[in-house]
Amino acid sequence: MIPIEIAYLEPHGEVRVRPGTEFVTGMQIDSRRIVEGDLFVAMGAGEEFIDDAFARGAAAVLIPKYAHTALGTIGGEVRRRVSSGSQARRVRRRPRTSSPPSAHRTYAPWRRRRTTTTRSECR
Repeated sequence: MIPIEIAYLEPHGEVRVRPGTEFVTGMQIDSRRIVEGDLFVAMGAGEEFIDDAFARGAAAVLIPKYAHTALGTIGGEVRRRVSSGSQARRVRRRPRTSSPPSAHRTYAPWRRRRTTTTRSECR
């Protein structure tokens, strides 16, 4: 997890913070997906779900002035921190879900060598 300080969020809109919180470790726009320590970004009608987000463990809630700009800026900061050094080793990669290339070969009868004789050979 890449921690983002609460002070970094304040220029993007109104921030409501759980007491004792210094940083957030995740970001969600759906209050049902909140885990402990996440930032809930209340986009559009999301303000109705602020209490639900805190009940599920949100560390802070951001009510952005410009939602898409805030999401892009915060996401860009996370990418910058990941690529800048020691945090890069902690990021989990998605597991490989596809099969090896040999498993993707399909049955192609036209690729087999021809075993029958041609018309000219029959005469």
